[in-house]
Amino acid sequence: MATLTLAGLIATVFIFSSTAYAAGTVNITLPPGVPNFQSVCAYPSDSSAVCESTALADTNYGRSLESLSPIKLPADFDSEPVDQEVLYLVNAVRTSRGLPPTQIDPYLDQQAVAAMANGG
Repeated sequence: MATLTLAGLIATVFIFSSTAYAAGTVNITLPPGVPNFQSVCAYPSDSSAVCESTALADTNYGRSLESLSPIKLPADFDSEPVDQEVLYLVNAVRTSRGLPPTQIDPYLDQQAVAAMANGG
């Protein structure tokens, strides 16, 4: 099973929630002083504190360009299962845009786990 890091989660949630990305117009240059997580993180499985904090800072910089408040992670974020981390980030993006939060469907979750156990 592949390891999903916070940097990967944040990048995925931010990129796919961005209206600029959907329109094909992503062309953001980070200003001096805002580190670029792609140059800081060692992919594919960097879960270092530097990588995670840089990914979150980059995401929050992007959110500031859309006049959205920063995402603040709960203190126990790193101890949560990956599905809960993804859910938290997805809902942070959804609610900041006026959409209702989503939930994990236990049935679909169980089916996904079963499918992975069977190779796909």
